[in-house]
Amino acid sequence: MDHGVPSLAHPLPGRSGRTPALPTTPSDFTNAHLAQRLAAHSSRTGPQLTGLHIRHRRALAYIDGELADGDALMPMRLRYTGSADS
Repeated sequence: MDHGVPSLAHPLPGRSGRTPALPTTPSDFTNAHLAQRLAAHSSRTGPQLTGLHIRHRRALAYIDGELADGDALMPMRLRYTGSADS
């Protein structure tokens, strides 16, 4: 029986029903460039930051910061959008 509600089995008209694909994995050069930019930024803005730990997984970079007293900062996630400068 049709109640005017679209079926979950079929996407809405004009939509493919797929989530957009992540950009390709960044190059080693781009990953190194990110590390350099983050290190330069942290030295300018927060001398209390003693370490950066960067992990890469496909188009995502996960960054953890470490303070001088050993405390860890909340991790952040950056998405590679196809350019090293954005």
